[in-house]
Amino acid sequence: MEISQDMIEFYLSHVLDLAIAIHGAPPEELRGYDRHIAEMAEKASRSGELDILRRGLEHILCTPELAAAELSQSAYSWSEKEVRRVLAYIRKQVWPEAGEIDQAEAAACKLVPQSLSAWRQREPEEI
Repeated sequence: MEISQDMIEFYLSHVLDLAIAIHGAPPEELRGYDRHIAEMAEKASRSGELDILRRGLEHILCTPELAAAELSQSAYSWSEKEVRRVLAYIRKQVWPEAGEIDQAEAAACKLVPQSLSAWRQREPEEI
């Protein structure tokens, strides 16, 4: 399954980049992201992209060679460890019933360079 990297970055910006814009640095505790995560999940749900977002996050979490820190557009210099820690927390908060990541499903996904507008204009069968 191909997933737009721009779509993933768009939703992650609501958590990673907004936290930096508001506080100047990442929150000291992960729960400091809770409000931003809830807003991100609501937007993804309204757009019908919540399940695809989960699959994209799981793909990132299961693909250590993927540069997760590059998904943030903020001026803050995120480390891979920081970003992956936040992504795991997002997954836990939004999908608490999800359990372990299905490695085969995560491996079947691929982030592709596709604009958010092109992603949203695709046919549902293309997912």
